[in-house]
Amino acid sequence: MQRQIQRGGAHGRPTVSDDLVINLADWARDADLTIADGVTVREPEDIIPTNIAVAAARRYARSFLGADEESTKALTEEGVRGRLSTHDGSHWDALADAFQAVFDTGIAKAGFAKELLALLADADSAGGAMPNGAPALQKNFAALIQVLADTLALAREREADARRDQRLQRIIETFSIDFAGGCTRDRALSTLKRIDAAVDDTFAGDVVHARTTRLRRDFKLTSDPLKNVDDYNSFLEQLRSLKHLEKLEYQGALEA
Repeated sequence: MQRQIQRGGAHGRPTVSDDLVINLADWARDADLTIADGVTVREPEDIIPTNIAVAAARRYARSFLGADEESTKALTEEGVRGRLSTHDGSHWDALADAFQAVFDTGIAKAGFAKELLALLADADSAGGAMPNGAPALQKNFAALIQVLADTLALAREREADARRDQRLQRIIETFSIDFAGGCTRDRALSTLKRIDAAVDDTFAGDVVHARTTRLRRDFKLTSDPLKNVDDYNSFLEQLRSLKHLEKLEYQGALEA
């Protein structure tokens, strides 16, 4: 899936940058996780302690297969651990294999996840001690959720930046075409107001607002509204540069 994303869509252009794609195996190498011996992290089920995974799978057998509690005890942690090497360290594949061997049927991830959550919720609501391994489970998933949340926030920020840039580009390009040879100060002032309204209340928006304020002052747009803008080519050039201001600001290329 990661390779497919990197190859891109119909035109071969990736729609998602590499830093917005989380490969669990790459992430796990540097993350502070508590992982069962013999497990190689590739998917979320790999960061679940074996005893909790087995307990959830037993609940699955009771809920979906109608198995009694005694018969579910045939599914053991040892049975799962003994299959890890056969499945190249995949916790889920080892669990599914052990489940198949005991109950002669497969186990679905969605149902397993439901029973895992129910197991933890029942222990919490009963007011008793959480199962062994619960702290490790909580720590592992807290780390995963944090990196997912951080990545989602970055994706949202970039989406907002892209939409802002598109709005600015449409306004500026339309103005540049309609008034290629010059315009009145009133018309230029109106366009700057549209630009101010188009940007978000963000750092990038503040940078744009600061430059539109400077354009108003430098080109005297608030006086003699029917007079043409002086040095129009310079005004148009600075107007077109507005959508690049955030990058220039980060590079320290803007004047104070």
